Amino acid sequence: MNSIPKIVLDNPFRILGVFANSSKKEIVANQGKANAFLKVGRAVEYPLDLKALMPHVNRTVDTFSQATAHLTIAKEQLKYAQFWFLKMTPLDDVAFNHLYAGNWQQAIEIWDKKNCVSSLQNKVVTNFITNNFDQAVNTAEDLYDQFSDDFLKAADTTGTLNLDKDDLIHSFIDTLCAEYEPKRIYDIVFSDDWKDYLGSKTVKPLIDRINAAIKVAKDVDSDDANANLSAGIKLQNSTKKDFAELKKLLPSGDMQLESVADKLGLQILQCAINYYNNSDHDVAAENAMTLQKEASKIVMGEMAKDRCKDTLKVLEKIIAELPPKEVRKEHKAVMAEIEKIIKKSPSISTADSLLNNCKPHIQAIKTKLGSTNDHYLKLSTIVVSVAMRMVVGDVNEAQENAHDEIESCFSSYDRNRIVEKLKTTLRAAWNVTLSMDDYDIESDFKSHYNENRSALKSMCEDLNISTYKPITRTTTSTTSSSTRTTTIPRIRTAAAVSTPKPSTATSSLSSSYSSSSNYYSGSSSSSSSSSSRSYDEEDHYVAAIIIVEIIWAIISVANKEGSIFLVGGIGMWLFPLNYISMHIINWIIKKMNS
Repeated sequence: MNSIPKIVLDNPFRILGVFANSSKKEIVANQGKANAFLKVGRAVEYPLDLKALMPHVNRTVDTFSQATAHLTIAKEQLKYAQFWFLKMTPLDDVAFNHLYAGNWQQAIEIWDKKNCVSSLQNKVVTNFITNNFDQAVNTAEDLYDQFSDDFLKAADTTGTLNLDKDDLIHSFIDTLCAEYEPKRIYDIVFSDDWKDYLGSKTVKPLIDRINAAIKVAKDVDSDDANANLSAGIKLQNSTKKDFAELKKLLPSGDMQLESVADKLGLQILQCAINYYNNSDHDVAAENAMTLQKEASKIVMGEMAKDRCKDTLKVLEKIIAELPPKEVRKEHKAVMAEIEKIIKKSPSISTADSLLNNCKPHIQAIKTKLGSTNDHYLKLSTIVVSVAMRMVVGDVNEAQENAHDEIESCFSSYDRNRIVEKLKTTLRAAWNVTLSMDDYDIESDFKSHYNENRSALKSMCEDLNISTYKPITRTTTSTTSSSTRTTTIPRIRTAAAVSTPKPSTATSSLSSSYSSSSNYYSGSSSSSSSSSSRSYDEEDHYVAAIIIVEIIWAIISVANKEGSIFLVGGIGMWLFPLNYISMHIINWIIKKMNS
């Protein structure tokens, strides 16, 4: 401490220039002297002003009158006596002579020679004056522990107070706490009685401040994520010092301490929960975990600890399933695309859109994490699985529709139109599948993917749809410095068209990807198409030849005319020859194109 307590500087006994145990006669004498001097404007001084050790006393008629009034009340007189000098022994006279001269060390040495109420009390006041705060308080402990009754006899000049040792201690502490933090005093005392009383004086303000901070955090809108995060952090920081001091003051297991600890910890935890439940921040779980850990350090009750543990388990699971921090932006973008797509009806166009929109994000994740990273492969597989489900749904529906329409259709033109429509769907499906090939997928999903891919490829080949992936070639124009890209596809010769009947799903996605859906059948092949052929232009041509030959035969027989018979006979030979020639020409063209 670097200042004299105000209770010493402005002590009424000092203003009156008397000792705490001075007689009424001495007080009246000093009053008379002061009044006479003050009336003529002269300064009033007394030996106990201790000019060498303390600041000047500003005495006026009013201050003198107020000092006198304070000492007329027995309890007030005792309070001020606890912070002023006593004169009771010859040693006191010697010590005060040194003190008047400013030699306080010598005065202390003299009082150290005899352990009595006046020597201890005078050392208390001298230590306060000389800024030895700790020593002053510790000396007061000794004084009231040994000589409380003697002090009451000396200080209670009226003899009207019925007080004991505890009353003196409490009075002394209360007066000091009016000027200094109770914790400051608590840290230097040794007596359990003093610590207990100081603890009660210290605990309540600490608890009040902590409860006030808890209320501020509790009043924050629970739906406001950022406000709850800020409130939790502020609550933790603003109460840290007070709670640490509270734990020092109260013993382990104290119910009051446990109650405050649980209220504080659970409110911090609630802020963390409110923040996470309403936040879309990439690191929301980690931020909530930080607050949760602080709450776990604070709570003391078993129920509060269990709640913190439950929340910890949930957050740990969430964090374990989160993507790496460096790719969370891309991960979030991919999942947003998937969420938009899965709400739509299955279609090849939506699958194509998904693949195109996700590709730059997937590639960015691959660049940051590497092609073998588990998170990258899992997310890439999810995109492919969702896209495949969309394609499969569209193709299966197209197959069903084509099969039903062909069975109820007799027009060759309509049959051709239906087949061409199916071929358009399959061609689009194959193009999207080629886009899927650019994605890396997990080994567990690869066999399923390849199975469906092979089935689609077989269906395309049965309908003479090219399944070769286009080759991209870059050429430079001779007339311009710009670069252009030319796509050169491989073309396969058309063959007999077959329309395989659609089948049901061959498998479903695992729970780690997406929900199950229909997939193409892998049973379609060229051999099966030859045994189960549909109507096409070739079939129509053969049918026409047979019908014409039958008509000509009937006409020839009916008319029995040589010329007609001759024409009919030539016709009957000509059509088969034409048919055979057509097959030979088609065979040659196929060989040239294959």
